[in-house]
Amino acid sequence: MSIVIGGRAGINSVSFSTNETKVTAYRNKTGEIKINVTSKKKSIFGQIGQKLDKIPFIRGIWMIFEGYLDSWKTILFIFGIYLATLFLSSRFITKMPSSIGNKIVHHTFLIWYTYILIILLLVLYSLFIKFSPVGKYHSAEHMVDNAFEKSKNISINNVIKYSRIHHRCGTNLCVFIILFYIIFSLFIKSLILSFLLGCIFGYEVYKINTRWISPFLRPIYFIGYFLQKNLFTTPPDKEHLLVAKAAYECILKIHEANKNGI
Repeated sequence: MSIVIGGRAGINSVSFSTNETKVTAYRNKTGEIKINVTSKKKSIFGQIGQKLDKIPFIRGIWMIFEGYLDSWKTILFIFGIYLATLFLSSRFITKMPSSIGNKIVHHTFLIWYTYILIILLLVLYSLFIKFSPVGKYHSAEHMVDNAFEKSKNISINNVIKYSRIHHRCGTNLCVFIILFYIIFSLFIKSLILSFLLGCIFGYEVYKINTRWISPFLRPIYFIGYFLQKNLFTTPPDKEHLLVAKAAYECILKIHEANKNGI
């Protein structure tokens, strides 16, 4: 069983998190592997997150907020593009005489425009990953955790045997969120509310890990696995695996020390 609750890949780094600690390993300009350790116990947001993660549906809202804190610049940039292009492309509809028919057309346009934008963003993001080190570090992150979870051995020779697809990857979470967003947007006019509900319900379904429900979710997970393998990961080199291994070894030591009360 894995000890980490989350991981993340960067341009030249890999991070792993437990409930108490976040460890990030990265290569500096000289090629050396450096490690940063952050205690969640000392962070007000970390303490709040631990408490809210035990409350169904509320934790989905916190997940959105926490994601914004980690990537607020990127989110604001994407949201700005969305609003600007939406305003420009929908002007010809809003200038139409007001009628029930036109309101329906406008709402349908908003829904389909959002679907197309999501697809375009996924394509652009996947291209960025394919042509940058992020995809390789993302693979290394998955492979190291898979190796520990299944064999407790994270030597490089063992890690390279494991898949770069991970059951708890954020890509799978995004698939659930998008699925619920599409469902809610068919019945709710507010796209923002549809997105919030998509995040909340998508996160709850993603958290399900029971034998009698999980088999029914496999088709959705297969979509996530396909996206992981073909869009969001790239076979890593040894240098990428070494960074992920360094981060994992550090978090293992901290975990054992905390467990033993050291």
